[in-house]
Amino acid sequence: MTEPGAFTRRPDKIAGMHVFNPVPVMELIEIVKGLSTSQKTIEALKEVAQMNKRGVVVNDTPGFIVNRLLVLLCNEAIKMMEREVASSEGPI
Repeated sequence: MTEPGAFTRRPDKIAGMHVFNPVPVMELIEIVKGLSTSQKTIEALKEVAQMNKRGVVVNDTPGFIVNRLLVLLCNEAIKMMEREVASSEGPI
């Protein structure tokens, strides 16, 4: 959110919300705070996130929280397949 905010005259008003799919089921919303995002903007997004969701504030970083963890998990699964720890075949 820092980079998009740099193209505006009001970078303090720029933040992001990462909503997960399927939206009706997933509770978590990541509220992404840029370097210039004001606390007032974050508080407003926390209120929006209360639509039966749970908001967590994260700093602006590639992948935020969940996607960064997911990439690690996927990479480990690929390594396991390469090392033939398991197969991709279905149940026996």
